[in-house]
Order: sequence, then structure tokens, then C-alpha cells
Amino acid sequence: MLKIDRVFKSYREAAQRHQILGGIDLEVNAGESIAIVGRSGCGKTTLLNLMAGLDLPDSGSVQLANRDLVGMSDKERTLLRRRQIGMVFQFFNLLPTLTVLENILLPLELLGLQDEREAVITRLQALGLTEQQHRFPEQLSGGELQRVAILRAMAHRPKLLLADEPTGNLDHETGNQVADILFESVGEDAASLIVVTHSSEVAAKADRVYHLQDGLLSQVS
Repeated sequence: MLKIDRVFKSYREAAQRHQILGGIDLEVNAGESIAIVGRSGCGKTTLLNLMAGLDLPDSGSVQLANRDLVGMSDKERTLLRRRQIGMVFQFFNLLPTLTVLENILLPLELLGLQDEREAVITRLQALGLTEQQHRFPEQLSGGELQRVAILRAMAHRPKLLLADEPTGNLDHETGNQVADILFESVGEDAASLIVVTHSSEVAAKADRVYHLQDGLLSQVS
């Protein structure tokens, strides 16, 4: 599903160039879950952005379903990301002027997938969000917001789900509940999941765990 081969990434600050990723290799199979842990600032979010085609490496390749993101135009990467990738963020990134239901259905409207609407409604009910569907994000708790964000990310049934600290803004108990929902949702759709997390409990739910340090990935379990 995803193959990263010898990926390097650095940033220039003033007159100095700082290397963030120093030759990353990773393969993720369809339906597999991967957790990436590491200290703040080690490059975890940078790596996720490269996987999503939001940024490009200095060298190396990033392939999603055998398509090389590096060789695509900005428009091609945007279309591929819209169709094949779902993203969940620490701070939810919901649109404040849309209701819960409108936020979740937005990816379907962009892709013209109105047939998936009933499946979304069913999932919304299963996650206990029926009463919140016509409320706005500011009216929800943190756990409810993240459940909505997960539903939105999964609405179009992406092949790859990327989650950047999805429980980092939640208390311990709520975070574990949200993590369970995240992994269960991916399992239902046979999507691949890559989650960046500081939580050892969240990481333990993944099929494989990697540690990012000094620009390199090493498998922990």
C-alpha cells in the first residue's frame, strides 16, 4: 500500500541546513497498522506530510498503491490525496461553520460519493453521535470532536489513514476510547493506518511500532 525508499528531508534556517530525515525506509501493507513514536521535533509530522504528498523529500521515493508521489504534479497529488488518503489531527481541524454531519459529509461531496451517505449515518449512530449531528464543533467535547474527525477522515473509505497525535489533546481515558475507535474503524474498511503518537498505550494497539530518532526509523515491536 505504501512504500518509502531512502527518503531524505532537510530544512534551511538562516545560513544552516538541518537534516530532519536521513534515509527512511518503510513498507506498509494493505490493512496494516503502524505506530511511530519519538520525541517532539524529531520529524514525525514531517514524515506524515511526505506520506500524504503535502511535502516532497529532498531525495528518495514515496509510493502509494504503486504510484510515486514525488513524480506527480501538485494537482495530481491533491486528487490522489483526496481520493485515497484520510487524515486525523490532534486539533481536529473541523470547519467551525459546518455542523457535525456537514463536516463528515464534506469529503463525499467533493468526490461525488453521495451513495456513501447512508453508511456514514450508520457509523455516526454507532459512535453515539446522532444527537450531535446538527450541532457545531464549538458545542462538542474533545472526545466528540475527535470521533467526528475520524468519521470525516474515513467517510470516503480511503486506502491510507494518517493520524498525527490523534489523542494528544484528550485526557487519558477519552484518548484510549478514541484510539480504539480509530483502530476499529480502519479494521472495518481494511485500510492501512499510520499513527504518530506519544502514548505507549496507543502505540501498543498497532501491528508494528517504530521509533524515529536521529532521522532514522527503527522497529521496536
